Parts: sequence; C-alpha cells; structure tokens
Amino acid sequence: MIYINSISWAVQTVISSHQTVVDSNISVDLYRNINTDYGRAPWIGVNRATVAIEPHRSNITEPWQAQIAIPLIIQITNRDKQAGLIALDKLTTIVMTAVNCNRTLMLSVDNVMGWNISPFEEEELEDMFFMNQIDIQAEFML
Repeated sequence: MIYINSISWAVQTVISSHQTVVDSNISVDLYRNINTDYGRAPWIGVNRATVAIEPHRSNITEPWQAQIAIPLIIQITNRDKQAGLIALDKLTTIVMTAVNCNRTLMLSVDNVMGWNISPFEEEELEDMFFMNQIDIQAEFML
C-alpha cells in the first residue's frame, strides 16, 4: 500500500529539520498551497494534492515500481527584483541540499532521483513574492 501522506510528512520533516532551514528561520508548511503573509517568508509549502504516480514493472518477476513527483512551492519577499531573485536561488539551493542529505526521505521512498524547478506564477501575488515550484522526483517499490 502506498501512503502518500507519509511521503509528504517525510518531506516536510526532512526539510524543516535541516540545520540551515532552522538557522534561517524558514517557515515550512504541510498541505498549504500558497502563503500570503509577508511575515512568514521565506516560506516552503509541501503540497500533496498533485502527486503523480506512474507504476511500471521491468519484467514479470520484478516488483512494481512507481515514480512520484512531490511538489513544493517556495517563496521569498523582497522589494528589489534582483535581490529577490538571488534570495530565491539561495532558498532553492537550501531545499535541494536538505533533500539531498536524506535521499530516501526517511525511508518513505527508495531514492530521490532528482527535481524539476520552474517559476511559479500566481497573478495576485506576483508583486509581493518571488516563487518557484520544485517537484521532487523519487521512486519506490510497490
């Protein structure tokens, strides 16, 4: 049985307990799509609503494998665009480092294979926050 909530909790725990995240006062929320509060930035949201699972089998004697994408939204607020984008890149690096330090996400997956990073556009918030979406790519046996 696949327990998506245990994977989401593991991602939230791995990121929020990483020493750099703790030292930088970065807010980490579980199951929250967006942050609209300036006081909570820098902010990381672990979202489980859009998890995509694609099970496959290499042959009939092998166990089922699944690849999963765990979406995160990260936000920075800054009045200066250049400084905001630099801070967003730093926050992206912090998240990637935290995940890389625990590539099994507390044994909830077999291996983190990588991530996709893209700008996150939210029209009503684009003047307030600089945002990225990070999709953690992982695989596990079923």
